Amino acid sequence: MTSTGHLDLREIDACLFDVFGTVLDWHSTVTRQVAPLSKGLLLEGSQDADDFAEEWRAGYYAYVKKVSQGGEGTVNADIMHRQILDDMLTTPHWSHLVDVWGDSDREELTMIWHN
Repeated sequence: MTSTGHLDLREIDACLFDVFGTVLDWHSTVTRQVAPLSKGLLLEGSQDADDFAEEWRAGYYAYVKKVSQGGEGTVNADIMHRQILDDMLTTPHWSHLVDVWGDSDREELTMIWHN
């Protein structure tokens, strides 16, 4: 900024925006599309579908926080989502989905937020 208080746009190198969750509606996409992929185990609009999306998203925030504080992990959101999904499916709450979702199904799930 100059001494007169005006912003000199020539001094700006980059203008960044975080649009994940603002422009992109990750939650609704996941809760809507996870139902048909679950072969009836998670119904669209159900509390389970909502809980699944919420837990997956909470895992994302925890993962990003860990990596931003110098912890091990990737910064690739797709790899992150897949690792979190795989971890979720080892928990008692979601382990019944392991038999439904093979590797290709999990890959499709990981990418549904791109839709």
